[in-house]
Amino acid sequence: MPEPIMRPTARILLVDSDDRILLFQGQGPTKNPDVAWFAPGGGVHAGESVVVAAARELWEETGLQVGPEALEPVVAVSEGYWIHSDDTLYYTTDHYFLLRTQTVTVDLSAMEGPERSRLAAYRWWTLDELRATTDTMIPRNLPELLEPLLKGVLPAQPYVIPWHHPAPVAFTAARVIVVDDENRVLLYRAPRLANDHLAWFTPGGRLEPGETPETAAARELREEIGHHLEPGDLGPVVALNAGVWVRNDGLLMRSEHHFFFHRVPTLKVDISGMEEFERSRLDCFHWWTLDELRSATEPVLPVDLPRLLERLVAGDVPKDPVLLAWDR
Repeated sequence: MPEPIMRPTARILLVDSDDRILLFQGQGPTKNPDVAWFAPGGGVHAGESVVVAAARELWEETGLQVGPEALEPVVAVSEGYWIHSDDTLYYTTDHYFLLRTQTVTVDLSAMEGPERSRLAAYRWWTLDELRATTDTMIPRNLPELLEPLLKGVLPAQPYVIPWHHPAPVAFTAARVIVVDDENRVLLYRAPRLANDHLAWFTPGGRLEPGETPETAAARELREEIGHHLEPGDLGPVVALNAGVWVRNDGLLMRSEHHFFFHRVPTLKVDISGMEEFERSRLDCFHWWTLDELRSATEPVLPVDLPRLLERLVAGDVPKDPVLLAWDR
């Protein structure tokens, strides 16, 4: 999976002379069908500053025209990952501006079509109504954010408010680059958990509670290929990679992989200790030469493995872990 698309947004906390805030209700462009109330605003266009985008979005979505200077400064920010309905992964930073105005007759005529199609309603809310409602609000702590702003207390630095989508489920994995006396590396073929497409992987898996990467790597070698060794025999971590990806069931994940390098005589793979779920997904094992890796037509993970393997078999074991490109 490629890196997430960065999408900064500009949003306006539009407050009238009665201390009411204007909010829209609708669905976002995600797979979640739930509706929520949110402040006017949207994505920053290429070449725009955030404050210029805020002024443009305010006009498009409410019909109110003000200069960017009327909106500064940013009073709050919120950021995090979310998954679009087309499975694209985004990382968004929402920038919130405060603008006081007289009560506005909202004009949606300039709103973009896709946004208007997802809009269900809009209304002005008092602070007490925000506190009492059971409707979903974005940001979720909107009453707490709004209260000091209504009193004229602007933060010296933007408030950092919680992100409104679930955080990625984080885990650490230990993997082993197993190389035999002929400088071949052992890989197995299995479907990727991100999209079920087949790929080739180094032996390894998630750390269990209480494990270190070394103990997890030794356990995984025992379970997956029947090779027994002490964790201390693995040596140091030679490479790392980490990133965020979407599992095939839609769950957002964050993985950090620790790669060890271990030489063995050519061995016969024994999968009798492999967990049933992993065995059900396993296609085959294969010892790969460096030339085969370089010319592989199927995905091999990590994607930097040929270059790293060339260095390792030449005896150039890095003193510090090499940072590999993310590959999910």
